[in-house]
Amino acid sequence: MNRFLECIRIAFLSMSTNKLRTTLTMLGVIIGVSSVVIVGAVGKVGKKLVFEELETFGLTNLWVYRQWEEKPGKVEKHGTGITNDDIEAIREQCSLVNLVSPCLGKWGGVWAKYKTKYAKIIVEGVDVDYAKIDNAYLEIGRFLITDDIEYRRNICIIGSDVYQKLFNGKEDPINLQIYIENKSYTVVGVLKRKDRNFIENLGPKGSIPNANERVIIPYTIIQHQENTKDVHYIQASAYSKDMANEATEQIKKLLTKRHKGQYTYESETMQEHIEFANTIINILAWIALTAASVSLIVGGIGIMNIMTTTIVERTKEIGLRKAIGAGDIDILVQFLVEAIVISLCGGIIGIGLGIIITFILEVLNKYPFIISFVYLVLAFFVSIVVGVISGIYPAIRAASLDPVEALRYE
Repeated sequence: MNRFLECIRIAFLSMSTNKLRTTLTMLGVIIGVSSVVIVGAVGKVGKKLVFEELETFGLTNLWVYRQWEEKPGKVEKHGTGITNDDIEAIREQCSLVNLVSPCLGKWGGVWAKYKTKYAKIIVEGVDVDYAKIDNAYLEIGRFLITDDIEYRRNICIIGSDVYQKLFNGKEDPINLQIYIENKSYTVVGVLKRKDRNFIENLGPKGSIPNANERVIIPYTIIQHQENTKDVHYIQASAYSKDMANEATEQIKKLLTKRHKGQYTYESETMQEHIEFANTIINILAWIALTAASVSLIVGGIGIMNIMTTTIVERTKEIGLRKAIGAGDIDILVQFLVEAIVISLCGGIIGIGLGIIITFILEVLNKYPFIISFVYLVLAFFVSIVVGVISGIYPAIRAASLDPVEALRYE
C-alpha cells in the first residue's frame, strides 16, 4: 500500500514540474469526459420532455382508421368503413378498450370569426368521452354532454390559441357566439394550453396539428352537415399502455367482421410513438457519444506520447532505481500509475466542466437538465480505462530498460 501511495506521490510531483505539458496532455480527456456528461444530461432531458409532451395525448391512446388503397383496375368502396353502430359495438364487445370516441374533422382552411376578429382553426367533431381519452382539460366552462350529441347543439369548446386570437385571452367567452363557415356556435368552454413545442420541432413544420388551435363540436353536427353516419376515425384508450396494441387488434378484427372484409384498417398507438421517440433520442445520444469517444482516443494517444517522452527524459532515474533494487514490476507500476493519475485528473476536471456547461445550458434554454448518475460513473470509469490503456506501452518500455544502459544514458 505504501509503495502504491509513493507511486501516486511521484506521479503528482512529475505533473507539477511540467504543468503546461500535463494540462495539454489532459485536454483530450477533459473534452471527451465533459462531452459524455453533457450527452447524458441532454439525452435525459430530451426523453423527459418528449415523454411529458406525449403524455398530453394520453399514454394509453390508440387510433383506428380505414386504409385507402389505390390499385389499377380496382374500384374503391365508398365510405370510411366505420359507422356509429360500429362505435356502439366496440363499447360492448371490445373488452380491452376502456373509452372510445368517434372522430370527424376539418383540418384545412377553416376560419372562426368573432365580431371583426379571425382565427385559423382545426374543427374536431367528437363524443363525450373524448376529453378523458385525449387528456383535454378545461381552463373554464364545460365539455360536451350527451344532450349536445343527441340534439346536435351548436356549441363548441375552443383551444387556448383560438381564445387568445378571438377574445384576447381576457374577455369571458362563455355563452358568446362565434361563426365557423357561416354557422354560429355558442362557446361553452376553453381548453387548457397543451405545450408540444419539443415534439413539433422534431418534424416538418405543420406536420403535427396544433392542439391549441382546435375547436371541438359534437360529432353529430359534422355528420349532419355531410349527410352521413360515417366516422372519419376512432380514437380510444386501452386500460393500460401494455394493452394498447391488443386493443387495436380487437377493434380491427371487429370492424373487419362487421363489414365482411370490405375494408382494410390501420392503427396507431401512443406506445408506438413513445418507442419511436426513444429510438431517435438513443440514436442521437450514441452519435454524440461516438464523437466524444474520438476526443478520448486523442487524449489517450496524447498521454501515451507524453509518457513515452517522459521515459526518455527519466532514463537515468529508471537505471538508478533498478540499480538500488527496484524490480521491473516496480517500474511498470510506477509509470502505469502516473498515466492513470493524469487520465483520472483529466476525467475529474472533465466531469466538473460537464456539470458547469450543463448548468449553463439549463439557464440558457430554461429546461430542467438532469445530470445522469450513470453517465457520471461511466465518465469516471472511462477515464481510468484510458489511463490504463495509454499507460501500458510506456510502462512496459520503462520496465524493460537495461539498468546498465540506462545509467550510461546522457
